Amino acid sequence: MPSSRGLDRVLGWLSFVYGAICLLLIALCMIVLMPLYFVRVKRTQAANVSTEEGGSLSAVKTLNARAVAAACGFGPDHLAIPMIAKLSLTGGGGGGWLFTQAYWRSLVLGFRLTRRLYVDQAMRPFLDKLPFGEITYMHLRTCWLDDVVEQFIASLDGGLGQLVILGAGYDSRCRRLGLPDNVRGFEVDAPGTQARKRALLEELGRGEGDLTYVTCDFARERWIDKLHREGFDFGVPSCFVWEGVSMYLTPEVVAETLKAVRMCAPGSMIGFDYILHKIVLAPSTQSRTKRAGEPWLFGLKEGEQEGFVAAQGLEVLDHLRHEELLRRYMPRRADGSSMGVIADFGGFLLAGRRP
Repeated sequence: MPSSRGLDRVLGWLSFVYGAICLLLIALCMIVLMPLYFVRVKRTQAANVSTEEGGSLSAVKTLNARAVAAACGFGPDHLAIPMIAKLSLTGGGGGGWLFTQAYWRSLVLGFRLTRRLYVDQAMRPFLDKLPFGEITYMHLRTCWLDDVVEQFIASLDGGLGQLVILGAGYDSRCRRLGLPDNVRGFEVDAPGTQARKRALLEELGRGEGDLTYVTCDFARERWIDKLHREGFDFGVPSCFVWEGVSMYLTPEVVAETLKAVRMCAPGSMIGFDYILHKIVLAPSTQSRTKRAGEPWLFGLKEGEQEGFVAAQGLEVLDHLRHEELLRRYMPRRADGSSMGVIADFGGFLLAGRRP
């Protein structure tokens, strides 16, 4: 990290210039690639694209952020790097793949030169409309949920447990965290994304092992029933990781998911992120997410978080907001400020049944 505030200011100006050049090049690339992107979105706009062949672009975007953080040296998901090297942020085609590889590598190079993530820095003037930089938010979420899983495993004290990744996308926790023999791992996701992920891991020589895959369309099927048919045991304490999913579902489906956790053994819990209701319903948010083919539908109002969880028969075990998340998980600059770019977006909730 820079050893003086003066050097940090110099790096700040360097980041501004570097980022401006990169963003200009990105804009030129997007002019070429956007028609291909919108063709795919239009083809699948009647449903969440993660249910279609090829999988969810949001899942690839999350993977990209994890890969950037890991390559920069502060993120934990090193398996994300070889995975993103095989994927495209625009959903296919050689041009989209080339753009993706240039984009994430430019972020890593920029961080190594300036100790800043230029795409997040570019969001600072617009935090009132989108209250986080994409790398910052997804990195914080990854680290917090890693901690949730590790603390759950430690709490078992060698007893039986189950780890369930809901809406897994390209999540690698069941491999990366090294589950002990007493913990069985499940991944539940839509067919398109799950099929693409499994093929990719086979290609990378990181196959299934003891992991159980369960396919499910969350908006139309009861995931808990499908999970049970694949061997999930309601009598065993379970940890559910529900990362980056709630905002895409209706309030009824979110409530039903929490109620399903209530059916599990004491000591069970679910960790998930939520967006504030006012942000979800903002016209700019609705327009942006609908264009992407994955509209945001659910958010929580300020002050109703504990009540919403309690109404589903659970209690809040942990609730982190942006200030604490930055303090725990983001590196700092020489002046003591966080390298992360995030405002009050909502929070990360851990809800469950005490042992």
